[in-house]
Amino acid sequence: MKKYYYILLLLAFKISAQSVNETIINNIKSQVTICLTKIPIGSEKSFGFDSRNDFNNCKLGDPIKVITISDNKWLELNEWRVPVILNGNYKLFFTVQKNNDTFEIVDLGGSDLAQEIQTININSKPIKYLIRLFKINIDFVSQEYATNPEKELITVPLKSAKKYLKTKDIFIKKSTYSLRNFLDINK
Repeated sequence: MKKYYYILLLLAFKISAQSVNETIINNIKSQVTICLTKIPIGSEKSFGFDSRNDFNNCKLGDPIKVITISDNKWLELNEWRVPVILNGNYKLFFTVQKNNDTFEIVDLGGSDLAQEIQTININSKPIKYLIRLFKINIDFVSQEYATNPEKELITVPLKSAKKYLKTKDIFIKKSTYSLRNFLDINK
């Protein structure tokens, strides 16, 4: 009986995550062109575009939930990064937040981060979480996260994290990290 309870709980969580992602996309798709036109004229290339004509051909990728560490535990932020895709390539991210039961785009940018995340493959599944350690300004990505501080997560350090970890001579060769490992890094 307990086994079925856990399966139902897992299914409910998966459906809930899919539902949130669909809601995000549905809420922001009408904002895409308007937000992209806020890119200053002549700055299109620094945001990954060849010209302003590209804005009309963009699609949205799967939202990536932003999490961090606060008070020695995982903290889900009211924030997602949504890839803006042109011809199959990530160009930049929209930062999306939920305000008054509606998701809205609050910022755009991160072209280098978007392009880096597109190249990452964890077991052929999409990236679901961006783990941002604000204190030291480094990022990791993962397909999962857990409230259990000892659970190891399959996690990929991004360039910012690799550079930082290398200077600190910290376990760069690991591909799984627990909350405890992140707490040690974030000191």
